Amino acid sequence: MTTTAPPARTASRCVRPGRFRPLGWDLARSEWIKLRTVRPTYWMLLLTAVGMGSGAVLTAAYVRHYSSVSAAARRVCSTRPPTA
Repeated sequence: MTTTAPPARTASRCVRPGRFRPLGWDLARSEWIKLRTVRPTYWMLLLTAVGMGSGAVLTAAYVRHYSSVSAAARRVCSTRPPTA
């Protein structure tokens, strides 16, 4: 009875020999290329910054208002009526 050996594994052309995953520098470089070449990226960054800014302003306004409310009003506002 004869047996055959499995075919030898060859390294992929996309991966350097001895490396099995990209390093942090490679990931940062690919993200930088994507940022420069994809047009909607700038709009999404702008919309994200605007959304985070408006969220921060609304949170600050809520916290400022909440600290001026009396303790009795806080108890009333924090309890929810039972749902049917």
